[in-house]
Amino acid sequence: MIFEKTDIPPRTIKYAIKMLKEQNLIREAPNWRDMREKLYLRKAVAARTS
Repeated sequence: MIFEKTDIPPRTIKYAIKMLKEQNLIREAPNWRDMREKLYLRKAVAARTS
């Protein structure tokens, strides 16, 4: 888990995931190996042109 590998508090991780989902940068998917957990996948972002 992210919490154990980074020593970042779980509440901070949950808040960051919430913010990324609100900005449509990640999406949530079921973890088929362990349905108690969720997977968070990066969404494809179009390249910006100037």
